[in-house]
Amino acid sequence: MSGHPVVRDDQDDAMVRRAATVGHRMAMGPGEPALTEWAAAGLTLPDETALMRYRLDRIAGRLADDLDGILLFDPMNVMYATYAP
Repeated sequence: MSGHPVVRDDQDDAMVRRAATVGHRMAMGPGEPALTEWAAAGLTLPDETALMRYRLDRIAGRLADDLDGILLFDPMNVMYATYAP
Protein backbone atom coordinates (compact mmCIF):
# COMPACT_ATOMS: atom_id res chain seq x y z
CA MET A 1 0.00 0.00 0.00
CA SER A 2 2.89 2.31 -0.68
CA GLY A 3 2.25 5.79 -1.95
CA HIS A 4 -0.88 6.23 0.12
CA PRO A 5 -1.32 7.51 3.64
CA VAL A 6 -1.39 4.94 6.40
CA VAL A 7 -4.31 5.03 8.79
CA ARG A 8 -3.08 5.19 12.35
CA ASP A 9 -5.37 5.06 15.33
CA ASP A 10 -4.23 7.11 18.32
CA GLN A 11 -6.14 5.49 21.16
CA ASP A 12 -5.15 8.40 23.42
CA ASP A 13 -7.37 10.64 21.28
CA ALA A 14 -10.93 10.76 22.64
CA MET A 15 -12.35 11.32 19.14
CA VAL A 16 -10.58 8.21 17.84
CA ARG A 17 -11.96 6.16 20.73
CA ARG A 18 -15.45 7.55 20.03
CA ALA A 19 -15.09 6.79 16.31
CA ALA A 20 -14.43 3.15 17.16
CA THR A 21 -17.99 2.79 18.47
CA VAL A 22 -20.71 1.20 16.40
CA GLY A 23 -22.31 3.48 13.83
CA HIS A 24 -19.88 6.38 14.17
CA ARG A 25 -18.27 7.78 11.00
CA MET A 26 -15.55 10.22 12.05
CA ALA A 27 -12.85 8.96 9.71
CA MET A 28 -13.28 9.20 5.96
CA GLY A 29 -12.15 6.35 3.78
CA PRO A 30 -11.81 2.68 4.57
CA GLY A 31 -10.98 1.42 8.02
CA GLU A 32 -10.51 -1.94 9.60
CA PRO A 33 -11.08 -4.71 8.65
CA ALA A 34 -10.92 -3.44 5.04
CA LEU A 35 -7.31 -2.17 5.33
CA THR A 36 -6.03 -5.51 6.62
CA GLU A 37 -8.01 -7.49 4.05
CA TRP A 38 -6.80 -5.27 1.19
CA ALA A 39 -3.18 -5.54 2.34
CA ALA A 40 -3.45 -9.34 2.54
CA ALA A 41 -4.88 -9.39 -0.99
CA GLY A 42 -2.10 -7.12 -2.29
CA LEU A 43 -4.51 -4.27 -3.03
CA THR A 44 -3.71 -0.58 -2.63
CA LEU A 45 -5.80 2.21 -1.20
CA PRO A 46 -7.75 4.30 -3.70
CA ASP A 47 -6.28 7.67 -4.66
CA GLU A 48 -8.48 9.84 -2.43
CA THR A 49 -7.45 13.09 -4.15
CA ALA A 50 -8.51 11.69 -7.53
CA LEU A 51 -11.72 10.37 -5.98
CA MET A 52 -12.61 13.78 -4.52
CA ARG A 53 -11.77 15.49 -7.84
CA TYR A 54 -14.00 13.01 -9.75
CA ARG A 55 -16.91 13.61 -7.40
CA LEU A 56 -16.56 17.39 -7.49
CA ASP A 57 -16.26 17.40 -11.30
CA ARG A 58 -19.32 15.14 -11.55
CA ILE A 59 -21.40 17.47 -9.37
CA ALA A 60 -20.12 20.59 -11.17
CA GLY A 61 -20.97 18.96 -14.49
CA ARG A 62 -24.54 18.34 -13.40
CA LEU A 63 -24.83 21.93 -12.16
CA ALA A 64 -23.57 23.13 -15.56
CA ASP A 65 -26.43 21.16 -17.17
CA ASP A 66 -28.78 24.03 -16.31
CA LEU A 67 -29.34 23.18 -12.65
CA ASP A 68 -29.47 26.23 -10.42
CA GLY A 69 -28.38 24.36 -7.32
CA ILE A 70 -28.59 21.18 -5.33
CA LEU A 71 -30.15 20.37 -2.00
CA LEU A 72 -28.51 17.58 -0.06
CA PHE A 73 -30.46 16.19 2.88
CA ASP A 74 -29.22 12.63 3.14
CA PRO A 75 -25.96 12.44 5.13
CA MET A 76 -24.47 10.06 2.57
CA ASN A 77 -25.11 12.58 -0.21
CA VAL A 78 -23.52 15.36 1.84
CA MET A 79 -20.47 13.16 2.47
CA TYR A 80 -20.26 12.28 -1.24
CA ALA A 81 -20.37 15.94 -2.29
CA THR A 82 -18.18 17.45 0.42
CA TYR A 83 -15.98 14.56 1.56
CA ALA A 84 -16.87 15.52 5.11
CA PRO A 85 -18.72 13.57 7.80
